[in-house]
Amino acid sequence: VIDITQPSGDLSNASNHKTIVTPTDIGTASISVQVQLNNGYNCDCLDCTDVTVDASGAWFQAKEGDVHAEEGVSNSDLPDAETFCLNGEGGTPGVVSYESGNINIGSATLSSTRWKADTSFSTEDFAFFYELMGEPAPNIPATVELNDFSSGVFYASSGISITNGNLAGGVKVIILVAGNVDIQKDILVPVGSFLAIITSSNIDVDPEVSDIQGMFIADGKFETGEIDAEDKELTAEGMFIAGDIELGRKLQAGNLDTPGELFDYRPDFFFNAPPEILIPHYTWDELLPE
Repeated sequence: VIDITQPSGDLSNASNHKTIVTPTDIGTASISVQVQLNNGYNCDCLDCTDVTVDASGAWFQAKEGDVHAEEGVSNSDLPDAETFCLNGEGGTPGVVSYESGNINIGSATLSSTRWKADTSFSTEDFAFFYELMGEPAPNIPATVELNDFSSGVFYASSGISITNGNLAGGVKVIILVAGNVDIQKDILVPVGSFLAIITSSNIDVDPEVSDIQGMFIADGKFETGEIDAEDKELTAEGMFIAGDIELGRKLQAGNLDTPGELFDYRPDFFFNAPPEILIPHYTWDELLPE
């Protein structure tokens, strides 16, 4: 539970004696201290005390990608020695932004560049993408196994459960769901493939899931799940956009140096996105007639 460090050397002239206690795990430890004085003094003192180490609060971390929240970014249990937004393979972090409120990360470091912005963020909802994809008819069952999918656009008129998440290489899949999406297994998308899951409702991640990859857009909530015992760390690779994001992973003793959720940007999803999902943006500039 703890490591104990005591100063060395001659303490005969010290006005006090310090013992440094460093937590290594959660739990309770008993410390016994015995003091003996020599040089003609008769003193033999013994004292005991208990030290309890509680789990620190759960926290999350991002890598390279931008982080935005409409009403402020709160990650107050981030340990002081940690950095909120880490550098990615490109050598830079993302931008942390908000429309109102502020960024609360305690005494931790925001990022290597300290990029932040007070700005709004806009995205398209399920109805937009459903129309963009040509309003497809339902063509997938309620139980989804991604390893069976070939490239294409798929639609479910009610909620689905993903029970196998191993997408094949070179496959590009867009799944539209008019209902909840329950992710029950890890979702792995190899480089060169693409996966987008867009729902009119919520995305719920089972607490036993430890890795999900892809582009996830939810009109409702994106929830990472939690259990009564110690949770697993969730590595979320790609892009995650939702009306509300609820992060529930609590690692107990692991909270000391490991985030409950790590969001890692995957720029290859942009490069491998099928043309159906790419949204053109135009800037119009009126020119004088010739």
